[in-house]
Amino acid sequence: MKYALRVPHDRKTKWKSVIEATKAAHEFKSYHEECCSCCEDSTSSEVSSYEPLAKTANAVLDVLSRSGLDGVDSGIPQSYNINSPRKLQGGVSNKANLSPDLVVLHEEYEYDTTKPNSLHWANALHVLEVKPHDIAMCDGEDIPRLVLGGEHATSSSRIQP
Repeated sequence: MKYALRVPHDRKTKWKSVIEATKAAHEFKSYHEECCSCCEDSTSSEVSSYEPLAKTANAVLDVLSRSGLDGVDSGIPQSYNINSPRKLQGGVSNKANLSPDLVVLHEEYEYDTTKPNSLHWANALHVLEVKPHDIAMCDGEDIPRLVLGGEHATSSSRIQP
């Protein structure tokens, strides 16, 4: 997290007020609770977690954008959108047939969800693939990863050269 998201090492102190404000926000609490209940329900499907996860993430982005704290908000008005089962068009995506579950788009982008496969891969600021595992929606610990040479490994397995 520190390197990929440029989160400072002292984030718990530096971002304390924003973290507390996020946890206290009514929308965040409500959506986060719904999100957690999806994780705890072993009968819930992956698809049922998309909307609560997108709402939770958007509530976090909303608090961050109002925080005014340097280094917390990207400065790009953005929001999480449910993309599944649509595919991303263009570039490598056409060959890989990628269909990320959630996409983060600039808020001003007019995403037509009624048109299948209308989103180009270059429009997405971020993508998120949701894979529930052991009551952790986005833990990723045992999610297969494609590695060099086309072999699969998990993040917990050691990759040998």
